[in-house]
Amino acid sequence: MVHDHHFLLIFLSIFMGISKQVRSIVHLEVAGKHYYYGNLKALCDHWPKEVIGVSHSYLKNLNISEEKPFMNGKCIIRRGIIITSPRLEKSFGQ
Repeated sequence: MVHDHHFLLIFLSIFMGISKQVRSIVHLEVAGKHYYYGNLKALCDHWPKEVIGVSHSYLKNLNISEEKPFMNGKCIIRRGIIITSPRLEKSFGQ
């Protein structure tokens, strides 16, 4: 579920014609360091279960969010939203 303020940002972007790109991001905190991934599969492909203490098959069944992170003795995993500036499309050959 998306935060109310994230929903508001998305709504205002659409309503006002602002074409920001909004994407989901997965944040991993392990050993005091922070890493960011586009999805849980990418995170789990990079980190073995023995290091983070959890498998992809377990994580994909959880409803991880900013308010409800996954936490164990080895890591913290959160899901959030990243908002980026729109890309300018260039014509081929410019």
